[in-house]
Amino acid sequence: MLEILRLNKIYDGQPLLTEISLTVAAGETLCLLGASGSGKSTLLRIIAGLESAESGEVRWDGQNLADTPTHLRNFGLMFQEYALFPHLNVLQNVAFGLRSDHLRRAREMLALVKMTTFERRRVTDLSGGEQQRVALARALAPAPRLLMLDEPLGALDRALREELLLELRQILRRSGIPAIYVTHDQQEAFTLGDKIALLHDGHIVQAGTPPDVFAKPASAWVARFLGLGNLVLAGEISGEAFARFPASATLLLRPRARRVKSGGTLRGVVADVLFRGDFYRVTLENGLFFDLPEAPQVGEIIFLQVETQIL
Repeated sequence: MLEILRLNKIYDGQPLLTEISLTVAAGETLCLLGASGSGKSTLLRIIAGLESAESGEVRWDGQNLADTPTHLRNFGLMFQEYALFPHLNVLQNVAFGLRSDHLRRAREMLALVKMTTFERRRVTDLSGGEQQRVALARALAPAPRLLMLDEPLGALDRALREELLLELRQILRRSGIPAIYVTHDQQEAFTLGDKIALLHDGHIVQAGTPPDVFAKPASAWVARFLGLGNLVLAGEISGEAFARFPASATLLLRPRARRVKSGGTLRGVVADVLFRGDFYRVTLENGLFFDLPEAPQVGEIIFLQVETQIL
């Protein structure tokens, strides 16, 4: 439904977005993942019509939107700040801007986000999570043909963020509205996205389903950004398991490992052990780290069976 074709954006004389091409299908949620300053929010603003690009096209159902103003694109945009009106109550905030039968539609959206009993409450009396739900209901109320969410959970604590993330996933699936969700958090992207696009230095460096991106990172940068494990040169690791790789090859050693009595992929001396809830993060003296179900002793020599990939 949405097509972005070879989009380029210059900011302060420097390229911010370079040859960006993406698609979002009907009912699909695309997570745009990248570090701060990578151009994620600017891309959303260009799609919404709030900013222009130097070249490239934004299309909807094959139609170029270059001459379509923001208010006629019927795209919803939700920011981290929520931008609720403090002088209006919850129901009035959601109904704001709706033309006909607005209260019925507003109440439907409040029911969707589980905020029906709050409709007369002042938004200034709501918690951060409740404000997030109201902002989402307001974004959904006009029935946008595309919903764009820019770090909507970024201001919330981790426990609440995880709870609302699962609810947001269900709401988007029930609504059937295609969405673009901007985040710097890979866990959010893996949880919510049908598809992920990683943005780095203004380029899309990898796009695909969460399982594909996790299983086959396209570069060392992608693996490092996703926190997938240790990146080393094959020639820097001794042992028969690494002899088959060219010495200059970059290897990804995934952190989930299995301890064995002898042999295995590598041998190391334990330098540090951190408890992480359902596993222990074990760092070896050579700086490599692995996640084990049981804690070894600091100074102990251990043998590990590790999944290794060449990048």
